[in-house]
Amino acid sequence: MTACFTPEHLPRPFDPAAAAMAREGFAERGAAERDFVASPPGRALLDALGGHSPYLAELAIRESATLLLLAEVGPDEAMARALDPLGRIDPATPRAAVATLLRQAKRQGALTAAVADIAGLWPLDRVTGALSDLAEASIDAACAHLLRDAAARGEINLPGAGRTDPRLVGRNSGLVVLGMGKLGGRELNYSSDVDLMV
Repeated sequence: MTACFTPEHLPRPFDPAAAAMAREGFAERGAAERDFVASPPGRALLDALGGHSPYLAELAIRESATLLLLAEVGPDEAMARALDPLGRIDPATPRAAVATLLRQAKRQGALTAAVADIAGLWPLDRVTGALSDLAEASIDAACAHLLRDAAARGEINLPGAGRTDPRLVGRNSGLVVLGMGKLGGRELNYSSDVDLMV
């Protein structure tokens, strides 16, 4: 596994005990995770995540496969893979499964952007742009699902009902969703809410 970051570019842990807990929790996930923790870049990254943010430490442990992938292929590819399922949701997917996919994409995308940010792999505008891409893809996927569901029940006539790309399902449907504020400016940060006009 090739790490795309180096220990000297990562901040030292603010809370060494929390950093150690993050390393231990990550290592418990499996052999690949143990190998990652044993490497200097892996240890430094988990120290930075765990020693500064309980949320990011939890994400790293829960989404360990995403963190391993990111270390192997870099943040651009990892982010693309996090967003990919949102563009391929089958129209017949039940709402609960769509919600699960949306939450998973949020976890994976937030972890990828945070690691790229902390490790200095992306400049600030790329970080905020990636978080904005995540929000837009999530909104597109959710709206496409809701429009298809309403069309299937006969509540609306949806010209794009057969399209699979969530960005195209709503075309000519009459639904317009505008991102305001930080989303509209492509400046979302980790704690931004999404201001929409529908």
